[in-house]
Amino acid sequence: MGAEVAAGRGDAATVRSLLADQGYEPYEDEGALRLGNCPFDRLAETHRDLVCRANLAFLEGLLEGGRHGGLRAVLEPRLGRCCVAFVG
Repeated sequence: MGAEVAAGRGDAATVRSLLADQGYEPYEDEGALRLGNCPFDRLAETHRDLVCRANLAFLEGLLEGGRHGGLRAVLEPRLGRCCVAFVG
């Protein structure tokens, strides 16, 4: 199933599946969809701002054009997980 088809289904479960297909570990927390890992964590150790902003742009593009339950990608850096979260 392609990303366009998956994102077009319009629910958070589909977005979680789409993210998992890209190597992320999505989970729900405090009303947001968060990512328990960063596929770029090694590079982020030395270039965090650049990597986080590029990751945000990638994830925004992943959702672009599809119905995704009103979720949008935002920067929410926290220790031990990806800096991007999805909020409604």
